[in-house]
Amino acid sequence: MEGYMQSEEKAAMPTSLEEATQLIAQLQKKQQELQSQIEQHKFGLANVAAMVDYENTNIGSETDKSGQKKSFSLEFFQSIIDSSLDVIQVLEAVRDLGGKIVDFRWVLNNNKAKAQNGDVIGKSLLTQNPGVITTGIFDRMVQVMETGHPFEQEIYYPYEQFSSWFYQALVRQGDGIVMTTRDITVQKKAEQEMLQLKDTLAQKATDKYLSLFNSIDEGFCIIEVLFDTNQVPFDWRFLEVNPAFEKNNGLHNAAGKTILELTPDIEHKWFHIYGRVAQTGEPLRFEESSVALGRWFNLYAFRIGDPQENHVAVIFTDITSQKRAEAALRKSEEQFRLFVTASSDIVYKMSADWKQMYFLTGKNILSNTDVSTTNWVETYIHPDDQPYIHSVIAQAIDSKSMLELEHRVILSNGKVGWTFSRAIPMLDEKGQISEWLGTASDITIRRQAEEQLKGFTSQLEQEVEKRTKELRESKNLLQSVFDTNLMGMSMMKAIRNENGTIEDFQIILVNQKIINETGRTDLAGSRFTEQYPGVKQVGLFDLMLRVMETGYAERMEYYYPQEGFNKWYSCQFVKLDDGLVATNLDITSRKLAELEKVKQYQILHQAEEVARMGSWEYDAANEKLIWSEGMYRLFGLPVGSAVCPETYMNFVWEEDRFVAERLIHNLRRQPKSLEETLRIVVNNKPITLKIKAVLLLNTDEQPIKMLGVDIDISELKQLEDENIKIRIEQQNQLLLAILEAQEEERRRISESIHNGVGQILYATKLNLNQLELYLQSDDKPMIQKSLQATEAMLADAITETRRASHELVPILLKEFGLEKAIGDFCRRFSKSGIKLSCHSLPERLPAHLETAIYRISQELVNNIVKHSGATRARIEITRDDQYIYVEGQDNGTGMKMSMSAKGIGLKTIQDRVQLLDGKLEIESTPGEGTLITIILPLRRML
Repeated sequence: MEGYMQSEEKAAMPTSLEEATQLIAQLQKKQQELQSQIEQHKFGLANVAAMVDYENTNIGSETDKSGQKKSFSLEFFQSIIDSSLDVIQVLEAVRDLGGKIVDFRWVLNNNKAKAQNGDVIGKSLLTQNPGVITTGIFDRMVQVMETGHPFEQEIYYPYEQFSSWFYQALVRQGDGIVMTTRDITVQKKAEQEMLQLKDTLAQKATDKYLSLFNSIDEGFCIIEVLFDTNQVPFDWRFLEVNPAFEKNNGLHNAAGKTILELTPDIEHKWFHIYGRVAQTGEPLRFEESSVALGRWFNLYAFRIGDPQENHVAVIFTDITSQKRAEAALRKSEEQFRLFVTASSDIVYKMSADWKQMYFLTGKNILSNTDVSTTNWVETYIHPDDQPYIHSVIAQAIDSKSMLELEHRVILSNGKVGWTFSRAIPMLDEKGQISEWLGTASDITIRRQAEEQLKGFTSQLEQEVEKRTKELRESKNLLQSVFDTNLMGMSMMKAIRNENGTIEDFQIILVNQKIINETGRTDLAGSRFTEQYPGVKQVGLFDLMLRVMETGYAERMEYYYPQEGFNKWYSCQFVKLDDGLVATNLDITSRKLAELEKVKQYQILHQAEEVARMGSWEYDAANEKLIWSEGMYRLFGLPVGSAVCPETYMNFVWEEDRFVAERLIHNLRRQPKSLEETLRIVVNNKPITLKIKAVLLLNTDEQPIKMLGVDIDISELKQLEDENIKIRIEQQNQLLLAILEAQEEERRRISESIHNGVGQILYATKLNLNQLELYLQSDDKPMIQKSLQATEAMLADAITETRRASHELVPILLKEFGLEKAIGDFCRRFSKSGIKLSCHSLPERLPAHLETAIYRISQELVNNIVKHSGATRARIEITRDDQYIYVEGQDNGTGMKMSMSAKGIGLKTIQDRVQLLDGKLEIESTPGEGTLITIILPLRRML
């Protein structure tokens, strides 16, 4: 190919980046047009093969009837292939006495083939075109005949009267071959021009951004590949290396030296890899290990400069730790398998949509499923329970919540039993379900016992129904019962929409207690949520809907701060016909007493710790530190020795000096309750201390003293190590979920392009074929209609392409920066019902930093929309000379700080921030919203 392309006139090189961009766009458009023609050619090839099969079948069946019909069928087939713009040839196999194919003979050609080859019907292929042996075409034809699998290729053919590139497709038909060929020399020339242009631009980019490569964390080098007289690579010389080069591969002072001088036992595979890049000019991205260097690498190699110089630039990263992590991941998977084997419960794994069961270990309760299956419902689930299970699964998938239910199953012995099943969703980094892990317990005996109680339950329900009927018959009597009750009582009727869904409840009746507490006599007849809109925020309305759905009475204790109540209540709801009977009791006094009891317990617990270990007191006003005898024993000092906060500095482990400095600062400059872990050395023995302190304030909220305790926790270090191992296993499981999510995302995007753009363009092609017929018949109305349809299909294709590409790369971020990109996705989230305010930096930042901030902001908004229950939120990005600040705030339900790091979405943000050497702070109070502040240092990223 190179010899042919060098003989052609070279395209003029661009003199500016704008001209280069325009030229690349023109070449890419031309290449796409040619590729489209090839795809049409492939479609035509399938049609030709089908027609050949049809003609063979019909010809064979009609020969015995009428020779005239056979002639008509051949003529019809000949006219079909003559209309093709491709060269179509039909050849039959020539075999020796042993049945081996030794040649092919022409039996049919279309007009395009006749113009190219002349009259060759009945002639030998090897006689007319011996070059098919040298180029391997003959072997491919024999292969298609033997396997029956079609074959297609792009090949350069410089023999006989030809010197061109061809796209060629081979299909077996009977004892012969249908060969379809198209000249793609123009396309190949366009590809070569594009490669030359890219080489030129790459050279300019290399010169311009060499300083950038010297500052990146990846290793970078320029090498000269050395070839022997037979053009076989045997070594390379390092011409230039960047500062990160040595860190990533361990080679010292490499510039000017060859790899064999630095590492004589380097593997020969590296010579062939870099030699191929230098000779072909084709860039290569790959992962490879080196035993000689003892490392794994992720590499990108590309040729630079004049091809005759054999210069190759290599960007690489040491991924040895990643590979070790992957090995640890495989080990954790094996440990999970061992857990499944050792568990007494049934264990199973399901796909994200529950359509596929990956495996199930039945534990002699259910039959095992060792391979993936889609008919698990029929295998395990009782037919009467299948609709209910499908409904529960759909709800769990929609809410991404844990699934719990009891249902009937088909046991391994064929009988019907009961299981209690629990499954949790595994979420990917985007918060989407990747798979489900579940366990199930055999509850057959318990359910049999419950069945025996059904008779008693039925009788009890009849008594309740009878009593309810009596109460319904006398509203006045019911009102008197209500009014004599010390609890607030009310009756409500469900208000449903046209679909039967409950939208609200109408208050039918209230007792005197509620009238006295609210001062309202007009509640009867009004809507419940209009009078008390806060019931939805505290979860009371959801509880009412659940009672209506299940029919089971439920109770709840809740704090109600809305409408000026600010009290604790205990409520209970019982379903009555299509409504509810509700009781409500003010339990504020009891709740306050419980909170005071908890507070006293905490103080008592701290006092017990002080009694067992060493305690201290720090007077903030006089800056005086007083130690107990236990403190002196911990530090090996005589009782009564003078001490001060700086005493910690005399014993602190050098690596924990910053902890001691922070402790002293908190005591002297910023008094506050604290908890620290500090390592000290006493008599050459290391001791790990757990330091806890509480701040006491006076009536003016000013600090007066701090009470603290120091606990020797050295013996707990072994338990901490075990906890670290557990966290590593959890991280491995998260990594597995991320990798599976990435594969699912790639599959989804591929399917979107195939089923979206591909189908639309194919429909457009068929419409254009129909348009050609209308043009021939000059049917103007149909021509106009066909053109409008084609334009609409192309518009759909453009829209679908933009959608798919926007999912891959945020174009606004690349072209216009954070301000436009953040604003765009905030507008897209406005449909979620949250009033979202977004402000970002107008100036541009490095691409990798913009992408990281964009993804972090995107994840913050996702978490707010999915989990906060907020009505208002904001995303704000600011900066100063040293840091970039990203703030995400909402007025939602808030979260417990002990649970803040357990979500996968928030964990993803923490991982990104950690990679950027940043800091994440969370301020949240249940019921009062959440503020997340992310601080990223600029010195590590610019």
